[in-house]
Amino acid sequence: MTTQTQPHPGQRGSGASHNSAFQITGIDVSLTSTGIATLTHLPGTDGHAWAATTATIETRPSSGTPALLDRIAHIADLVGKHAHAADLLVIESGAYATRTSMAHALAGCWWLVYRQLATHNVPILEIPPTRVKKYATGRGRADKAAVAASAARLWPATNIDDNNQADALILATLGAHTTGRALPFQPAQHQTDLAEALT
Repeated sequence: MTTQTQPHPGQRGSGASHNSAFQITGIDVSLTSTGIATLTHLPGTDGHAWAATTATIETRPSSGTPALLDRIAHIADLVGKHAHAADLLVIESGAYATRTSMAHALAGCWWLVYRQLATHNVPILEIPPTRVKKYATGRGRADKAAVAASAARLWPATNIDDNNQADALILATLGAHTTGRALPFQPAQHQTDLAEALT
């Protein structure tokens, strides 16, 4: 897990005034390495600051339906624990074009995670994979390396350990952008357009 506190260097973004802490958690669901990123808005005397944390939920492959169900239930439970304090949840929506042998299991995992998140009674944004990529890079078909590089540029003090964490961090960043809170970077026009389309 990595943590970053990044002060806001001047007034950027929408310039909206928010005086209380606000937490956004991004989730990139995976059967083996679910990425989690949480951004906490920490208003202070100097304007605005953000704390960023990342984590990966790793699980081992399992065989047989009962073992698989236990595995995805475990993933959902851990995601719920990571997201317990969130005011806004942002999850990458299902990759409907996926044609791997585990696509059915991944879909089941996604829905179980979503069901867990829904018990938190806070807003949930579902972001298609192409929009995650476009927010990060400006291109809807960018590869994972390009998304990870963008996440590193936006949050330079955060150690991003894998592509799943990078995706989750972009999801959380897009969620933060939709709230109107000032961001610790100057958003590109395509990022603002995508955020405004969700509000």
